[in-house]
Amino acid sequence: MPTLQTRDFLRFLKQRTGLPVFGLCDPDPEGISILATYARGSCNSAYDNFNISVPSICWVGLSSSDMIKLNLSETNYSRLSREDKTMLKNLWQDDLSDVWKRRIEEMISFDKKASFEAIHSLGFDYFATNLLPDMINKVREGYVQVYFSLL
Repeated sequence: MPTLQTRDFLRFLKQRTGLPVFGLCDPDPEGISILATYARGSCNSAYDNFNISVPSICWVGLSSSDMIKLNLSETNYSRLSREDKTMLKNLWQDDLSDVWKRRIEEMISFDKKASFEAIHSLGFDYFATNLLPDMINKVREGYVQVYFSLL
């Protein structure tokens, strides 16, 4: 999980610059959980979540449907464990934007997880030359939404 100092620094940057904040995480339950911690805080620091969370963070990165389109080898995935599914269902119950909920539902139905290292099978520069520009374009076109549906 992100440290309090990291979350506080990110919020400080957001408040001082007004720039959008984008979260790039592994396409797995732990990555989504880390991103959600930046957005809404954590139970361990509930007393200070308002002061250090960034609810306007946008989730960029690979979804399950993106991973299917990349046609990665089955060796790049692992099945979701029972704990993974529980984590995803708990995250889904938060007050999420429709896009975040849909991406979590996709992961549950895909029943697999991966990490960005899996993309190395497509070439070491594939992420920087192909995927990252595509993710930036999705942000520009409005396909990426903030964490909370009410924002």
